[in-house]
Amino acid sequence: MTSHATDVLVVGAGPAGIAAATAAAGCGRRVLLLDDNAKPGGQIWRGGLESQDHPQPSAKARALQALRASGAVLLPGRRVIDAPQGKTLQTVSEDQDGTRPESFAFDKLIL
Repeated sequence: MTSHATDVLVVGAGPAGIAAATAAAGCGRRVLLLDDNAKPGGQIWRGGLESQDHPQPSAKARALQALRASGAVLLPGRRVIDAPQGKTLQTVSEDQDGTRPESFAFDKLIL
């Protein structure tokens, strides 16, 4: 099992999770952002609120740019399955090689 340690672990890469991860990383914290989907955006941005009529970047594009610039690390495709002990979550992800379990230790958790 692969293990990770971070200051702040954010579960959910929808608009609120993206904002939380960006803010925490902006305060100098090591931040990991987990989501079970392949791409960030959550329910609200999954279908796309992009408009071809607007020359300005969308809220989604601005949020993702800020996330990338913040230094927070997005880890998509992770499904939380257990919290075996305090300040630890376990996830699984699937790829061409099968299911991979991972463990995440954190100081602060944002759901």
